[in-house]
Amino acid sequence: MIQKLFKRIIILLVIALIVVGGIILVKSKRAKEAKIPVAKVYPIVVKTIQVQPSEVELTLPYLAQIENEDNVVLASRISARVLYIKKSGDSVKKGEVLARLDTTDLNAEIESTKVSLKNLLKTHNRTLALYRVKGASIEQLQKEESGIASLQGKLKALKNQLSYTTLLSPISGVIAKTYATEGSIAMPGKALIDISAAEGFSLLVRLPDDIKPKSILFREKEYPIRSLGSTFHGLNEYKATIQSSHLSTGETTEIKVLVFKGTASKLPFDAILDRNGKSYILTIQKDHAVPKEIQILQKGEEGIVTRERLETKRIVVAKPDILLKLLTGISVKVEE
Repeated sequence: MIQKLFKRIIILLVIALIVVGGIILVKSKRAKEAKIPVAKVYPIVVKTIQVQPSEVELTLPYLAQIENEDNVVLASRISARVLYIKKSGDSVKKGEVLARLDTTDLNAEIESTKVSLKNLLKTHNRTLALYRVKGASIEQLQKEESGIASLQGKLKALKNQLSYTTLLSPISGVIAKTYATEGSIAMPGKALIDISAAEGFSLLVRLPDDIKPKSILFREKEYPIRSLGSTFHGLNEYKATIQSSHLSTGETTEIKVLVFKGTASKLPFDAILDRNGKSYILTIQKDHAVPKEIQILQKGEEGIVTRERLETKRIVVAKPDILLKLLTGISVKVEE
């Protein structure tokens, strides 16, 4: 019994020594830490801007499709052999000869029709003389007159076809493609030559609903744009008539869409902090940056314009990670 009690006393003494030793160690560590100098927190150096209202233009880059409604595809109206045709890539002027077709068969038919008409006219004159002495019937006269009218109509149609054997360019431009070669047979309605006009180009622009274009910029020139009232795969279609040359119909080209033009205060993107669907700027108050919610009016490649007047504010310009640090309340120093 005494031995058990003695063991317990020994155990309690050991525990007490451990506890006391732990307390001494903790106090000693705290004392040492208290002697360590506190790390100095340096302020973040930032740049600031003060914006003033000015004439601002904001643009967005897009692609447009080149179109030209003046382009022409010429087809043959008769069946004839091709004697001459211009080559692809040749430049042409309005009224210039593009192709000539063989007129041999057509001329032969014209001469044959002329002979038939001449003979029928002679016959009709004799019939008229006989009719006056009641030697011919009115029905015979009418039949001959009908035949004469038919031959005259045929002759006129043949001469009209003869005018189609020489194809003249209705516009100035470039031969984009030829569909026949010299010696081949042109068929009625079959395309012979495709001409790309030198003028009359336009740009087809397709934009989402949230883009409301004011105009477009193409090759450093501004052009008005109008809605076509149509859509393509959910995109609204617009058209701009441009004054430019050396373009290829059907190709795409880079443009800029003017989305804002007016008097406003323009901010750089590094002045805006987006959080939880809202936009903020950070303004300087004493030695801290204070967030201010703003309403963005429009964004473009050149920057951002807001609904608020900000000319009295000193606005911090920094990368998003720095702006986030400033929200923790850390002190700031404005770069001189």
